[in-house]
Amino acid sequence: MSVEPVAAIKHSSRSSRILTILICLVPIAIFVAFVVSNFNGDTGSAARRTMCKSHLKQIGLALHNYHAEYGSFPPAYVADANGRPMHSWRVLLLPFVDETGLYEEYRFDESWNGPNNIQLADRIPEIYRCPGFVHHQEHLGNSDVDAYHLTNYVAISGVGTAFDGSKALSLKFLVTADGSTYTMLIGEVSRQAVHWMSPNDVTGPEISTFLKFVDDDELNHSGGAHFLFADGSVKFITRRIPRTTFDALTTIDGGEIVKEF
Repeated sequence: MSVEPVAAIKHSSRSSRILTILICLVPIAIFVAFVVSNFNGDTGSAARRTMCKSHLKQIGLALHNYHAEYGSFPPAYVADANGRPMHSWRVLLLPFVDETGLYEEYRFDESWNGPNNIQLADRIPEIYRCPGFVHHQEHLGNSDVDAYHLTNYVAISGVGTAFDGSKALSLKFLVTADGSTYTMLIGEVSRQAVHWMSPNDVTGPEISTFLKFVDDDELNHSGGAHFLFADGSVKFITRRIPRTTFDALTTIDGGEIVKEF
């Protein structure tokens, strides 16, 4: 008696079982891939947010080291004899963010975008760029070299703020004013990013409007932005913050009573 038909039946049955198992595994594999993909996305977003906070922490430490050296925070900008802004606080801070060599190559006898200084633009310190902004630009496929020169960390500037033009503010004054815990120094922006060497920043109302009214996908991090306070702390402020509370945090001696935020 031939056994070939029996062997064929067994082989066919085994193949059928394998095929059935594979068919069952396909949706499971798809589900696992979906979960892993989303988990990695969330992890990436969380990592970028953590790194952004770390950047601001380092900037805060540099500002305090500058204060220890000179008795005040740097001014928002250094002006020329006619009061025209020439050099940014970010440039003044270079020796305190491990960029002494870059600082020594920078020339203060020409404007920030003068023939010598503009050649230093590509050497933007990494801590001046938010990882969320960089990721967003890469996602958009933006390879514009000008975008690489942008910084997302800007001083809260203007009359009544810690960065009032070419004036330098000391912590001693803040102790008797609104207090360092309730005074913003630096904010994180995306659409309002500026060239890292330019003496340009944003006012309190400008950054408040940005935070409250732009679409969520225009933010570097979903739901809000990081802010560095005069005491060195970094807080993630959500878009839900009342406008009056936010405005109070941008001033140095408004006398407002700020509730929890």
